[in-house]
Amino acid sequence: MIKIATFLFGLAIMFAPAAPVKAQDSPTQQPATDEEKQKEKAANEKRAFTLLEQVVAEGAGLKLPENRIRMQITAADLLWDRNEVRARALFLQAADGVAEMIRTVENKDTDQRQNFQMRTPDQLRQDLVLAVARHNAPLAYQVLASTRSLTPPPADNSFGQRPNPEEALEQILLARIASTDPKLALQNAEQLMDKGQYPRTLTSVLGQLQQKDKEAATKLEDKIVQRLESENMLANIDAGNLAIGLLSGGPRVASPSTDPSTPAPAATPSPQRNAGRVLSESSYQDLMRTLIETALKATPAPAGNQRGGNAGRGRGPNAVRQANAQTTLSDAEIEQNNARRLLSGVQSLLPKIDQYMPDRAQLVRSKIAEVGMGNNNQRNAVGQAMNALQQGNADSLMAAAPSAPAQLQPRIYQQA
Repeated sequence: MIKIATFLFGLAIMFAPAAPVKAQDSPTQQPATDEEKQKEKAANEKRAFTLLEQVVAEGAGLKLPENRIRMQITAADLLWDRNEVRARALFLQAADGVAEMIRTVENKDTDQRQNFQMRTPDQLRQDLVLAVARHNAPLAYQVLASTRSLTPPPADNSFGQRPNPEEALEQILLARIASTDPKLALQNAEQLMDKGQYPRTLTSVLGQLQQKDKEAATKLEDKIVQRLESENMLANIDAGNLAIGLLSGGPRVASPSTDPSTPAPAATPSPQRNAGRVLSESSYQDLMRTLIETALKATPAPAGNQRGGNAGRGRGPNAVRQANAQTTLSDAEIEQNNARRLLSGVQSLLPKIDQYMPDRAQLVRSKIAEVGMGNNNQRNAVGQAMNALQQGNADSLMAAAPSAPAQLQPRIYQQA
């Protein structure tokens, strides 16, 4: 506790405003000059960083590794602008500590793992990677690689609802570095698509690039739309989910034309107005047309293929084998399941379809009725929550959280 209190005291000194050089004992005392204030501020900072180094040295003896790692992350974050070499070393020490915690968990047997808080090293790893990303994107990827688990993550379940934590962190990192290193973000986003991966964070990456590097944003936008239009979304549901995320916010509001002969719009679009709107109107309509054509391939689910049926209700090994056989789907069945998922997503886009592609709206409604989806309040709530997550706007996230399904609320609040 003494070490923690000392550390917090050092932070308070570091961020406190510079105090006057001397107390004013009499009315005739002259106020400090700007030069004296700067000298006093520099002296305070020097004392604070000296204290910080002392706490880091003493912190090496902390018994709990998570406390030592958090101290190293915080200290490195504060030291980066003043002493990058020292900060880099502390980040790497923290990475070594996180990797050791992960190996400790992996060496435990199954029963011990269930009683061990795996959440702690996972959360520490995410905090570390994202803290490094604020300062140096390549180093963040180095830390990500050095702390990766040697045990492969569990496979997704048959309905694809369980996220891969490794991929999730890599996607969060990709979105984070788009604001600090647009070129690297563009390169990594292209590599993911070249491997057939379409993380939803590409929406955030594209939005960040449009603010930081318009040339890179245009290049990424063209590549995303071209890849999605040529991708079989029924076989790669992540591609379809990304398409829905890109379309949910609507098309981007065009910037004012530089052509003097073109009348200027009434107001210049603000970044807030374009939040979640990352595609030009032409790209938006092209992608919407492709998504609709794919979703219209959906057919009603066979009665024996409904979830929640009698599969697996028996007991004993035979029942288990029967349940496993029923959950093993053919490629055609998987594609039809994905088509119905995409149609559900398209259903949430109906107001946008009415506005930008009204000639296709009735076809979508007819297909929804044919498949037997109809209106579903829970599905609409999930759609609204996912739209808020895609847009990444704190205000929209906080507004959507109370009405979102309970299982999505923690994720929404965390992103906000």
